Amino acid sequence: MSLCSTTCSNIVITEPEHLDDMSRFARHMTLLFTFSLCVLNGLSQETVFNGMQSNWKKAQKNFDRGSYQEALKYLLAAEPQKRTPREVQLKLAHAYVQLNNHKKAVYWFQRYHKEQAILPNKDYYQLAESLSSLGQYEQAIAWYTTYGKLNPKDARVLQKIWRLKNIKYLYEDSVYYSVTPISFNSKAAEYAPYGLDDLLVFVSDREGFGGVKVLDGVNNKPFYKRFVVALTFDSTTTTTSFAKLKPFENEFDSKHHHGPIAFSSDGQKAVFTQSSDSKDKDGSYPMQLYFVE
Repeated sequence: MSLCSTTCSNIVITEPEHLDDMSRFARHMTLLFTFSLCVLNGLSQETVFNGMQSNWKKAQKNFDRGSYQEALKYLLAAEPQKRTPREVQLKLAHAYVQLNNHKKAVYWFQRYHKEQAILPNKDYYQLAESLSSLGQYEQAIAWYTTYGKLNPKDARVLQKIWRLKNIKYLYEDSVYYSVTPISFNSKAAEYAPYGLDDLLVFVSDREGFGGVKVLDGVNNKPFYKRFVVALTFDSTTTTTSFAKLKPFENEFDSKHHHGPIAFSSDGQKAVFTQSSDSKDKDGSYPMQLYFVE
């Protein structure tokens, strides 16, 4: 309880005998008002305290169910609060890893390490992975080495270190190739391109068509969908032009996530992955494999 509410609980009311009824009434009202303010102040502090606790609990709940964007909101609110365990910094780092923001992930891993002088065993490896993804190879090698000393049986470490130390050799043939962004490229995640005759099919979580936004509650981004674009190759200029991008739709499409697709050589059969429209026992929509003709 607050100091105010404690003081109020010890109030002893004494009245001089010479006070008339109106004076007694006014005195009682004043004391009642003061006491009410103290109680409200105590309750408000209790509410704030509960709110401090709930940020951490809400963050854990969202993190455990994979809602990393939502968890991040509560983690950032909980982190500066004194009663929150320092584990919050590791949760922040892991949330940013899941959201592919390795720069901020590195910040929180290193901040925790600076304050605690240690990291959980597996996090030395993840810190090295995040640094490697940012192109900070020397620092990544140092953390891989630290992890390797703690886990000498993990064969991945020596391979990772060797590749980073010899990464320049991976670019030896790069002078023979040119990488150019294509016209329909976007800032969204895009993967699994598949060529079907003069069509290119791929998966993306870019915003869909029609102006209606349907978002995945886990990461607050659009669901992954399949898209298709027609392409034309000009042999005289050795260039490829692309038509307008369209959704790749079929009658079997899930309302949730779509995954990669592949076709038979005659184009009459296909196999693809996507979310089921039926919930699993834990409330999620599991990815499944589909075959169609």
